[in-house]
Amino acid sequence: MKAVKLVSTPLKSKKGTPHDLIMKRRTQEQIVAVSGAIGSGLSDVVNRIEECFKRYDYDVKKVKASDLIIETIDVLKNNGTIPAGNFTQTEWTDEAQRIKELQDRGDWLRSKYGSDIISQLFIKKISADRQTCITEEEAERGEAHKEPRKVVWILDSLKHPEEVRLLRLVYDKMFSLFGVLSSYKDKKHNLVEHLGLSEDSATQLIKRDESEDINHGQKLIKTLQFGDFFIRSAPYETDRQVKSITRYVNILLGDHAVTPTHSEYAMYLAQSAAYRSGCMSRQVGAAIVNEQGGIIATGFNDVPQCGGGLYTEDSPKDARCFKAGGKCRNDLKKSNIKTGIKNFIHEAGVKLSDEQVVKLLCSTGISDLTEYCRAVHAEMDAITSAARKGVSLRNGTMFVTTYPCHNCAKHIIASGIKKVYYIEPYEKSLAIALHDDSISTVHGQSDVVEFLPFEGVAPRQYQNRFCSTAEKKTDGKFIKLDLGEETPAYAQLLDCFADYEVKIVDCLVNNGLE
Repeated sequence: MKAVKLVSTPLKSKKGTPHDLIMKRRTQEQIVAVSGAIGSGLSDVVNRIEECFKRYDYDVKKVKASDLIIETIDVLKNNGTIPAGNFTQTEWTDEAQRIKELQDRGDWLRSKYGSDIISQLFIKKISADRQTCITEEEAERGEAHKEPRKVVWILDSLKHPEEVRLLRLVYDKMFSLFGVLSSYKDKKHNLVEHLGLSEDSATQLIKRDESEDINHGQKLIKTLQFGDFFIRSAPYETDRQVKSITRYVNILLGDHAVTPTHSEYAMYLAQSAAYRSGCMSRQVGAAIVNEQGGIIATGFNDVPQCGGGLYTEDSPKDARCFKAGGKCRNDLKKSNIKTGIKNFIHEAGVKLSDEQVVKLLCSTGISDLTEYCRAVHAEMDAITSAARKGVSLRNGTMFVTTYPCHNCAKHIIASGIKKVYYIEPYEKSLAIALHDDSISTVHGQSDVVEFLPFEGVAPRQYQNRFCSTAEKKTDGKFIKLDLGEETPAYAQLLDCFADYEVKIVDCLVNNGLE
């Protein structure tokens, strides 16, 4: 077989070690996406991210997902791909109708071209812009522009986890997702009071925005799980939000003077605890801290074992569901209940189609039942762990990866915990509906337990952002970075590993080591 000679893109500088030459191929370019619910103030967050990057002389390019949807639908209408009569409206006087129409168009595009279509369109826009910077040498080689650029792209906003997966796959370290978390009460207030929606319209749009039943629908709750930084959006807290966004941008630009907060450390421990779970439904973790920020207890969701605690990999007898039969008891019980109802309908002679039976069962709330699950929830595991140690939880704070269910909520209230911070919303929870006398989503109330969205660096990025490999001192003095001038510490290389293999071989050849 004839050997194929590989040709590498020549480096601009021939001086320095191979390591130095490769490090010069890092880029300052950043790709930032924002994900959050309607009514959570996404535009304000995007504008504040823009202001922060401009402070460091970045060229900021903003793209709205809604504009991409409208532009694409117009193109498809013009070329006849969309049947005549569909999506004909171009202007809306009713804000509720405009939002619903955009949701319909987004769903249609995802059903037709894949759930990551918004990211595909976003990447197309970035690629087109990159081609305007292409050099003559790159054009001759038939390559895309591959020189470092000081630019940040901001996409407002993502609604499906597949959109995040594609952007992260393509841009890797260049990509960051800012998750904007807001309480249901605040979102509804913004839609009703500021945008003029009716209470019913606001409720329906928020519910659809969070999680649609169809695979290509909006999946905000699942999308937020992939966030790298979380921002709590609440009325009258502008200064706090600006401070948080500024801190995140500084972290992205490699500021090693930034260290984790108590909250970030606690949520990181909660997420670490979640990884211990073998539950087949989802992995949830919790951590409880005292008033000084000290860790009291952690917990995760799984089956309890005699003697205290939960089954783990180290347990002499392991009776977790995935090992004891491999079936979820809760799902089996719900399936049996549904089968019983179907049989009753049939035996009673009620004439219903299969579709009508499915709708009837969905309306009963059976699918949301958790009462037949064998697992102890993470919040309860943390509370009982503290109880076994004889430690009081009064005035403590709980950090949990998922919003507590109503069963956990009542035990949290009874334990004396005063605050709960969560990342992933949980639409099945009836915590507020059942305990609005003792739980509030408003910050600053003293006679209730506050359930608040977490704000901080996401647990998934804790090590990446805070474990700096760069030197922090020289001659005993702290090295202060010139943010915006230095390449971000967690930066992306412009070439692939195969290119660097060839470059290293070239270095050896140049040194007479063929």
